[in-house]
Amino acid sequence: MTHAFDLDAFVNNHDRPLHLVRRVLSVATLPDGVFFHCETRQFQRSYRDRYGTLVEVAEDMGAGLAATVAVTFASSSVMRFRMSAASLLDNIPANATPMLVDDYAPDVPTFEVRYTDETVALITADLHITVYRDPWRMTVHNAAGKLLFDNVPAAVFQHPPTGMSGIGIENANITDAWPWFFRDIYPLGFVHDAETGLTQTFETNRMRHDEHFYGFGEKFGGVDKRGQMINLWHENATGNTRTNSYKNVPFFLSSRGYGLYINSAYPIRYHMGDRHHTHYSLHLQNDLLDYFLIAGDSYKDILPRYTALTGTPGLPPKWSFGLWMSRMSYDNQPQVEEVAEKMREYDIPCDVIHIDTDWFADPWVNDLTFSTERFPDPVGMVAKLREMGFRVTLWQIPYIAQESVFYAEGIENGYFALAADGTPRHIQGFFGEAAVIDYSNPRAVAWMQSKFEPLFEMGIAAIKTDFGEGAPIDATYDSVDGLEMHNLYPLLYNRAVHEITLQKTGENIVWGRSAYAGSQRYPLHWGGDPAVLWGDLANLWHGGLGLGLCGFPFWSVDIGGFGGTPSPELYIRWVQSGLFVSHPRAHGPIAREPWVFGDKAVEIFRTYTKLRYRLLPYVWSTAVHSVETSLPVMRPMLLDWQDDPTTVTIDDQFMFGEWLLVAPILDETDTRMMYFPAGRWFNYWTDDVIDGPCWQSVHAALDELPLYVRGGAIIPLADDMAHSGAADLSHLTLEIYPHGSSSFTLVDDDERITFACEYENKSATITLGRGARRYTLRLHGIDPYEIFINQTLLTPAEGWEQRDNGVVVIHVAGSAEQDTRIHIDGE
Repeated sequence: MTHAFDLDAFVNNHDRPLHLVRRVLSVATLPDGVFFHCETRQFQRSYRDRYGTLVEVAEDMGAGLAATVAVTFASSSVMRFRMSAASLLDNIPANATPMLVDDYAPDVPTFEVRYTDETVALITADLHITVYRDPWRMTVHNAAGKLLFDNVPAAVFQHPPTGMSGIGIENANITDAWPWFFRDIYPLGFVHDAETGLTQTFETNRMRHDEHFYGFGEKFGGVDKRGQMINLWHENATGNTRTNSYKNVPFFLSSRGYGLYINSAYPIRYHMGDRHHTHYSLHLQNDLLDYFLIAGDSYKDILPRYTALTGTPGLPPKWSFGLWMSRMSYDNQPQVEEVAEKMREYDIPCDVIHIDTDWFADPWVNDLTFSTERFPDPVGMVAKLREMGFRVTLWQIPYIAQESVFYAEGIENGYFALAADGTPRHIQGFFGEAAVIDYSNPRAVAWMQSKFEPLFEMGIAAIKTDFGEGAPIDATYDSVDGLEMHNLYPLLYNRAVHEITLQKTGENIVWGRSAYAGSQRYPLHWGGDPAVLWGDLANLWHGGLGLGLCGFPFWSVDIGGFGGTPSPELYIRWVQSGLFVSHPRAHGPIAREPWVFGDKAVEIFRTYTKLRYRLLPYVWSTAVHSVETSLPVMRPMLLDWQDDPTTVTIDDQFMFGEWLLVAPILDETDTRMMYFPAGRWFNYWTDDVIDGPCWQSVHAALDELPLYVRGGAIIPLADDMAHSGAADLSHLTLEIYPHGSSSFTLVDDDERITFACEYENKSATITLGRGARRYTLRLHGIDPYEIFINQTLLTPAEGWEQRDNGVVVIHVAGSAEQDTRIHIDGE
C-alpha cells in the first residue's frame, strides 16, 4: 500500500494497547434495533519464551475506552452493525456516506427483541441475531436456523489466575494459549494512536472449512478470495497480475449465505484466512466500524439487496455495446477519419472511435481543447463520423497541469486540493506537475462540468475518466478528509462527469478506470493496462468476474493487451474472448486495428465482430435484465450453479448472459480443459452435444473460440449491420436449443416480447409473444416429422426445411394481437 502507514503495522504496534469489546453495560431499544453501551478491556502484548519459541502473549491492563454499538435493521434480511470507538453513551454516527444512495432510508421491518440475563436477541422474518452480554459475542442465523456469521469474543484474551483450561474459541478461559492458537486474531475492538489521532477498528469472524468468498471489486487474484489478503486502496495497478487494483469495493459474498458491505472509504484490509485459516478479519482505519450484513438464499438474492443500499446499476446506451476502436493515441484528424473509413471498407462493424491522450494541443496538458494544428475541424470530424455511424469519445484526467489554461482559474477560485501551506497540492505524472481537482467541492464540480459542455455541444458522445486512483491523502479537500478521499475520489469524479454527460446527451455513460462502492450507478468501467502476454490474457478475467459480483453488470478490457505488441495469434485470441464482454474495446499504446496483424486477423476479427453485432438483441436484453437484477452480463459459473462444488473456483471460463458459455483459449496450444455443469450443452459451431456435469479437453483451431450454448436457450439474432444504429429488428433469427422448459424476454425500446419453449419426449412447443415481426426459427437437436403453427399443419413447402447439418428452419410471422405457437412433433 502506498499511503503513509500500513494497517498491519499499525495494529501490531506493541506500544498501543488493544481495546477489545468485553461486555455489555447497558442496552436501549431503538426504533430500528438495539443500542449497546459496552466496556472494553485493554490488552498489552508482549513476548514470552515457550519451549524455545518466542511467542506473543497478552496481559489484561484493565478497563479500556468505552465503545458504543448499534445493531439495527435496514430491512428484514439486512442487518446494520455500527461500533464507535468514541464514548458516545446514547448516540452513534448515522454515517450517511456518498456510497449510500442519496435517498437511503432503512426499510425497518417488524422485529422482536428478547432480553435475558445472558443475551439480547433481535428477530425478523429472515434473521435471528444474538448478542451475548458477557463476554461480547454476536451470531447471526437465518430463518431456517443456519448459522451465517459468528464473531470471535474478546474472551480469547482473558488471563485467569491459573493455567490453561481449554482451547475452544467459545471458552472464556483461554489464557496465554492465545499466542499459539489465535495469533493474528483481533476480536471486535480498536487501537488508537494518540500522537496521530488515527484509530483502527477491527473484527474477526469464524470461517467454516468449506466457506468461500467473492467480490472486493476488480481484484486479479483467483476469484475465490479464501486464503487471500485483500487491500482496499486504489492504485494505478499498471496491469492485471498484481494485488494492486483500480477498482476496490468493500463488499464480499460468502457461500454461507450472506454478503458484507463496509460503509466506509477509509483504508480497509481483509485477512480472508491468509494468516489464520479458520477465521477472517476486517481492519478499518477509522474510529467507526459500519457494516451491513445482507442475508439471502443465493448470490442472486444478495446482490440486489446490496445495490438497494449503494445504488441500482445504470444502463448505458445501446450504441455503447458495439465495438470501440482506440489506441493511445490517435493524434490527428486524418488518422481518425482513416481508421473509421477502413473499418467500413473492411466490412467490420463498429460504433465508437475513441481519441485518447493526444487530442490536446500539448498531449497530457488537460485543457479540453482540440489541437488546432492536428485537429483543424473537430466539429466537422465528429459530424462526418456520426453520419458514418460512429460516435466519438474523448480522454481526460482529473489533474490540471501548470501549463493548462485552466490552472490559474482553478487557483483563483479554490477549485484544487491544497497542500499544508495552502498552495495547490501537486502530483507528478506524464503531464509534469499538476493540481488535483477537488471533486468534493460543489463549486469545483460545477466549474469542471462547464468545461465539458462545449464538447458535448459539438457531438462528443462520452468522456473517459482516467487516472482516478491518485488522490493524495496529505491534501486538504473541501468536505472530505484526505485519508477518506483517496478511495472516495473515483466515485465523486465519475459522478461529476456522468451528471454533465447525462444532462447534455441524455445518456447514462462514462468510461472509467477506477471505481468504488456506488460507482455502478455511473457506468461503465474497463480493466486497464494488461501486458501483452498469454498469462495476462488468462489472468484479467478474474478482475471482471469479481467486479461483477459487486453489483457492476458492465465491464470491458483492452482487446489486444496494452503494454507491448501482441503476436497475431495472441491478438486473435484476445479479440475472440474480448468480444464477449459487455463492452468490447480494442486499445493499446500502438495500433490495435486488425489489418495491422495480417489478412487472417482481419478475417477472424470480422467474423467475430459480425457475430457480436448479430447478438446485439441478446446482449441488450441481457443488459436490461442485468440492471433490473444487479447481476453481471459476464457471469462466473458459480452464480448459476452455486450448489455445484466444482464451480467455486472456476475463473477462466464464464457465462455471457444466461445462455452462452465462453471458454477463452489462453495459451499457444489451442487446447484447454472446460467444465460443463449439469444440463445439455451444444457446441455453437458444430451442434455437437455434451451432457454435464463433466470436464472435457477442448481443442480449438485459431479461428475458433470454444463457445457453447446451454440447452433451453432461445438466442435472438439480428441481421448483419455496420453499426448499432443500423439495426433492423423487424426480422429476427431465433436460435432455439430445446431442453426442458425455458424462456427469453427480448427488450427493444419500450417493447418486451417473451419467447418460450417446452420440450418433452422429442416434441417441442414454442411460443412467440405478441409482436408484429418476422422470425426465422432455427431449431437445434430436434428431428421433426410434423410442424403446426397455431394448430395448422405446416408442410415443408409452406415454410420449413431441415438443413444438412440437422438444423430445422421455420419462417414465421408474429402477430401483434396474439401469441404465436409452433408445435413440433419429433421422430
